Amino acid sequence: MNQYGLLTIVIPFRSGHKQAPYIVNVEASSTNGLDQDSFIDVGQIRAVDHSRILGLVGVIENKYWQPIYTAVNIVLGFSL
Repeated sequence: MNQYGLLTIVIPFRSGHKQAPYIVNVEASSTNGLDQDSFIDVGQIRAVDHSRILGLVGVIENKYWQPIYTAVNIVLGFSL
Protein backbone atom coordinates (compact mmCIF):
# COMPACT_ATOMS: atom_id res chain seq x y z
CA MET A 1 0.00 0.00 0.00
CA ASN A 2 0.93 3.63 -0.38
CA GLN A 3 2.72 4.81 2.76
CA TYR A 4 2.53 8.47 1.69
CA GLY A 5 -1.17 8.92 0.98
CA LEU A 6 -4.66 7.52 1.22
CA LEU A 7 -4.80 6.20 -2.34
CA THR A 8 -3.16 3.10 -3.78
CA ILE A 9 -2.73 2.39 -7.49
CA VAL A 10 -4.24 -0.96 -8.55
CA ILE A 11 -4.48 -2.90 -11.79
CA PRO A 12 -7.12 -5.65 -11.98
CA PHE A 13 -6.59 -9.28 -12.88
CA ARG A 14 -9.09 -11.02 -15.14
CA SER A 15 -9.31 -14.75 -15.71
CA GLY A 16 -8.18 -16.19 -19.03
CA HIS A 17 -5.73 -14.97 -21.67
CA LYS A 18 -5.82 -11.98 -23.98
CA GLN A 19 -3.42 -10.41 -26.45
CA ALA A 20 -3.05 -6.63 -26.49
CA PRO A 21 -0.20 -4.16 -25.83
CA TYR A 22 -1.74 -3.22 -22.47
CA ILE A 23 -2.25 -6.83 -21.29
CA VAL A 24 0.17 -9.03 -19.32
CA ASN A 25 -0.73 -12.73 -19.16
CA VAL A 26 0.17 -14.42 -15.87
CA GLU A 27 0.35 -18.16 -15.20
CA ALA A 28 -1.23 -19.28 -11.92
CA SER A 29 1.24 -20.36 -9.23
CA SER A 30 1.45 -20.76 -5.47
CA THR A 31 3.71 -17.68 -5.37
CA ASN A 32 1.25 -15.30 -7.03
CA GLY A 33 -1.81 -16.82 -5.37
CA LEU A 34 -3.83 -17.18 -8.58
CA ASP A 35 -5.98 -20.30 -8.88
CA GLN A 36 -6.16 -20.05 -12.68
CA ASP A 37 -4.20 -18.40 -15.48
CA SER A 38 -5.16 -14.74 -15.69
CA PHE A 39 -4.21 -11.47 -17.31
CA ILE A 40 -3.41 -8.07 -15.87
CA ASP A 41 -5.52 -5.44 -17.65
CA VAL A 42 -3.25 -2.39 -17.40
CA GLY A 43 -5.82 -0.38 -19.37
CA GLN A 44 -7.95 -0.47 -16.19
CA ILE A 45 -5.31 1.09 -13.92
CA ARG A 46 -6.89 3.20 -11.17
CA ALA A 47 -6.43 4.69 -7.74
CA VAL A 48 -8.51 3.35 -4.85
CA ASP A 49 -8.78 4.27 -1.20
CA HIS A 50 -6.43 2.09 0.85
CA SER A 51 -9.40 0.92 2.96
CA ARG A 52 -10.65 -1.04 -0.07
CA ILE A 53 -7.49 -3.20 -0.12
CA LEU A 54 -8.43 -6.38 1.72
CA GLY A 55 -4.97 -7.90 2.00
CA LEU A 56 -2.15 -9.67 0.23
CA VAL A 57 -3.11 -12.62 -1.97
CA GLY A 58 0.30 -13.33 -3.49
CA VAL A 59 3.39 -11.81 -5.05
CA ILE A 60 3.93 -11.32 -8.78
CA GLU A 61 7.03 -13.12 -9.98
CA ASN A 62 9.97 -11.04 -11.25
CA LYS A 63 9.52 -12.21 -14.86
CA TYR A 64 6.29 -10.19 -15.13
CA TRP A 65 7.58 -6.81 -13.96
CA GLN A 66 9.19 -5.73 -17.25
CA PRO A 67 6.05 -6.51 -19.29
CA ILE A 68 3.95 -4.67 -16.66
CA TYR A 69 6.31 -1.68 -16.83
CA THR A 70 6.07 -1.65 -20.64
CA ALA A 71 2.27 -1.90 -20.59
CA VAL A 72 1.98 0.94 -18.04
CA ASN A 73 4.19 3.12 -20.26
CA ILE A 74 1.96 2.35 -23.26
CA VAL A 75 -1.26 3.10 -21.37
CA LEU A 76 0.03 6.32 -19.81
CA GLY A 77 1.73 7.46 -23.03
CA PHE A 78 5.28 7.60 -21.65
CA SER A 79 8.25 7.15 -23.96
CA LEU A 80 10.06 3.84 -23.64
